[in-house]
Amino acid sequence: MAEQVVRDVDVRSVCSDFLYDGSCSRMMCPRTHIGKSIFYMDSHCHLDLLTTWDKCSGFQFDKLVLPSNFAFPRLHYLLHDLLKPEQLMRKKIFSTVGCHPKKFREFNMSVLHEIECLVLKESGVVAIGECGLDFSKHVQSFEVERQKQAFGAQMRLAAGKNVPIVIHCRDAEEITFEMIHQYLDTQHKIHLHCYTGSVSVMNRFISSFKNLKTGLTDIITKHDVSSDVINIVRNVPLDRLLLETDSPHFVPGNNYGGRLSTMFSHPGQAINVAVKFHQMNNLKLKTVLNISTSNCKYMYDL
Repeated sequence: MAEQVVRDVDVRSVCSDFLYDGSCSRMMCPRTHIGKSIFYMDSHCHLDLLTTWDKCSGFQFDKLVLPSNFAFPRLHYLLHDLLKPEQLMRKKIFSTVGCHPKKFREFNMSVLHEIECLVLKESGVVAIGECGLDFSKHVQSFEVERQKQAFGAQMRLAAGKNVPIVIHCRDAEEITFEMIHQYLDTQHKIHLHCYTGSVSVMNRFISSFKNLKTGLTDIITKHDVSSDVINIVRNVPLDRLLLETDSPHFVPGNNYGGRLSTMFSHPGQAINVAVKFHQMNNLKLKTVLNISTSNCKYMYDL
């Protein structure tokens, strides 16, 4: 399958010829032309899953031809994975390291020490995470406490090392907000990853933490997206926006049907999020791409 994975970014309303080649032969092209000087980034993806997930069998990132103005993706780096930060740096792919809340059973002081060592030693590690709280499925009281302990320990480390933190929050918005206030300074850099909670709590996050950015994924492009998610898209300030794919999850709903589009997502499709955001907020696509790229560079000191 890998040989067929080429030029898979084909988002509705954007001219793919101009996106890839910087030129278009149509006399009156109805689609938006995005110049090569306008870059975009994926602020959160899982390259480890793109190489190990069954749905991505045979996928090779190097075989995927991405638009020239796709700057570089970010990786959620898992401990003990084959993808190492020093290897990724050569491709300008930067990593985060942390324990996901669903992996709380694997968290202990040894894992925390390994996270600390990677943050200190590996120049490719630019943040801690994703970590946080996930109560989306029924969790018992001891599981809640174990998640909170793992989350608190990683926030304490992020605060001590003064590095950004990527936060996963599912059905735990209030507790997450309280814990961040407990462990982190209001100036700490926080990436609120793939946020789908309430607008009211999101506004509290934004007003309380001056360097917090909100990540939106291709969930917002789905045809059956909930009214809650629509309200989030319409209320995220542009200067707080980060584009995400969370790939290989969340296949875009506004793709024209690239070869991968029915199977899994990939980092290049972060532009799909920008297109939906600009349409729903009546903003220029160029403005959304420019500012979200600046936000990502600021968040991770790139």
